[in-house]
Amino acid sequence: TLCSFEHALHLLTTSFSAPTHTAQVPLIASIGRVVAKPVYAKYTVPEVNISAMDGIAVRSRDTVGASDTTPITLNYFTRVNTGNIVPPEFDAVIMIEDTWESGEKFQIRKSTAPSQHIRHAGEDIRENRLVLPRGHLIRAFDIGALATYGITHVEVKAVQIGIIPTGSE
Repeated sequence: TLCSFEHALHLLTTSFSAPTHTAQVPLIASIGRVVAKPVYAKYTVPEVNISAMDGIAVRSRDTVGASDTTPITLNYFTRVNTGNIVPPEFDAVIMIEDTWESGEKFQIRKSTAPSQHIRHAGEDIRENRLVLPRGHLIRAFDIGALATYGITHVEVKAVQIGIIPTGSE
């Protein structure tokens, strides 16, 4: 007996129990599959404080009072590029465009605030935090996040179906 798609879907979802078989698949093979167990980050991202700009890492307290009329020459700093680790003794980054080289030192004309232009450890995600919940359909753009968070394999639902054509068409 021919029935509507909605009725057939209803029959499928109410007549059979949910599949319990799972499979561990490589990350790249998980696109289009359904997550069987929640997926958690393997490590913190970023793992340490990193620079969000090219510039110089500084102690923000050393920049207090800097202005166009009263520039400050910094004696204690380190050069950093975007993505470089910011050493723990520094709490801010000044963009290179906002500095003037003065021999081996840098001069600034604007003070900075703590945490300026720094991506703090764990800003994206912390170790053991949920990345994907159970039942999530893995999409292509999920792969980048999973790889970034240290996931190389995903446990997915393993469903096998068979289609038996009937009729004389």
